[in-house]
Amino acid sequence: MMTVPALAFRSLVSRKRQYFPLFLVCAVCSGLSFFVFFLSNGMTEAFRDKARIYYGGDLQFIGGVQGLAVPDAENTMDTLRSAVAPDVTVTARLEFDGRTYSLFYEGSEVVLRVIKGVDFQRERSLFSRFTYVPPEGSGEGFLPPFPELAGTNVILISNQLAGKLGVRQNDVVTFFCRTVQGYLNSVNLRVGGIFLDSSVLGLYTAYCDIEFLRRTMGVPENLAHRISFIFPSPPPQQEIRRLQDSFSEFFPMYPLVSDKELFYHDLIFQPKFGGEPVYALITLDANQEDLQELTGAMHLIFSIIVVMLSGIIIAGIGSTYRVLILKRVNEIGIFMSIGMRNGRIALVLFLETMLLLVSGCLAGFAFSGLLCLMSGALDLSSIPGVDIFLRQGVLAPVPDFAPAAVFCLVIFVTTGLAVLFTIRRTVSISPAEVIRATE
Repeated sequence: MMTVPALAFRSLVSRKRQYFPLFLVCAVCSGLSFFVFFLSNGMTEAFRDKARIYYGGDLQFIGGVQGLAVPDAENTMDTLRSAVAPDVTVTARLEFDGRTYSLFYEGSEVVLRVIKGVDFQRERSLFSRFTYVPPEGSGEGFLPPFPELAGTNVILISNQLAGKLGVRQNDVVTFFCRTVQGYLNSVNLRVGGIFLDSSVLGLYTAYCDIEFLRRTMGVPENLAHRISFIFPSPPPQQEIRRLQDSFSEFFPMYPLVSDKELFYHDLIFQPKFGGEPVYALITLDANQEDLQELTGAMHLIFSIIVVMLSGIIIAGIGSTYRVLILKRVNEIGIFMSIGMRNGRIALVLFLETMLLLVSGCLAGFAFSGLLCLMSGALDLSSIPGVDIFLRQGVLAPVPDFAPAAVFCLVIFVTTGLAVLFTIRRTVSISPAEVIRATE
């Protein structure tokens, strides 16, 4: 006698014409749902990569007296390193915002939004994640030699800035600025790299060596505007709170905030600290409160799409399968006549549903992979506001199997419960009803 799974599989195959539309619904809807999960994960990672480069890692130590300035950066970093794991990079940054910094090249001018002084050696793990325009004759996969950039007059700019100036790799541009003492200054900078992965966070942003920028802007030798922490993976909230407590032993620390503007407001506009320096540990999310609302809206839209697709699967399979089972009363009567118990018959019918869902979800994974490949062929860099979620101008979905597994579990449970009630009613019919029933 056939086992229950074998009987369910054979019954499903013998009725493939009836079940194929249900299989197709499950495959398409689950495939679209998986693609949404992968796409959301890829867009979030692309956004996070850009934010980590722009803000400097995953956490920033900032503060001072009515302004952002860490006067003794090297000794401060030594103290901070004692509280973090050895694989966490601690580095200093300078940042100058405003509209008084320009780049000139052969009569063309571009006004910078911000110029950042960085330690290319320490931050190579961040800047290596950019995609750079390869110099002529170098081929694909170009990466600037970051250790050799330290202490030089090299600048990294976006591809859009390079296009506006008409410059290429190794061209020399003139940087015009006003020093912190109020003097006008101009220096020559060599374009050491042109990155493609620009966005609203980096379109008019330039990066150069921190020591060179200190000399150019007339900043004291050991001063920094922020100290950055670059983690191998995003630090959990528990680790951030631990670091906050550890740093509090050495520095007067402001409470952790969800928006850095709260700290800025108290530090600059309403000084409450009696002229003493105060510092804050700012997370990547707190640095980009406004942009977090954008990503939150994106996740909300994706969630609505997934809920709608799952509803189609549950309602479509549940209602259609109910009709198909009710038409199989004669078959159920035959099962009864050969001595099969109601529970065994119900299990056969239930396993048919599970096999249908499993095969549909597996096909959905294959379909989502095809959609991921297709998305990588669409250049979306020309669409305003989308570039922040792109890699090299295209969407780059990243597999994220945890939400996909949860989705499958929800579909299996809800659809199974939807058909289970119908199955129990069908296998409970009386012999007289079986005799009167027709196919």
